[in-house]
Amino acid sequence: MAEDYIANPLDSAEIVKTRAALEEQFGKIYNTTELKDAFEVIAFAAPYVVVIDRKTQEKGTLEFTHMPRFYFNFIKKELWNSLICRVFTLTSLKIKETK
Repeated sequence: MAEDYIANPLDSAEIVKTRAALEEQFGKIYNTTELKDAFEVIAFAAPYVVVIDRKTQEKGTLEFTHMPRFYFNFIKKELWNSLICRVFTLTSLKIKETK
């Protein structure tokens, strides 16, 4: 529960252990600062963010954990299944219309 995180926040050793476990399973992991450096976030639909890779300009998604906040498992747009593609396309269009 959320209250457990507030009452018992993870210490730095637990955060490192969590990151290492995610890296073992998914490869590259980003904290919030690293995410901002590597990607432009264009939409948010927990537990996913839609991003554009700043180096390659490829659009895709990343999954994320809440506590600690890590982003991982980049999937290029071309690899999304049709349902995910539709949801994020609609979300992206709504965000662009409001800008």
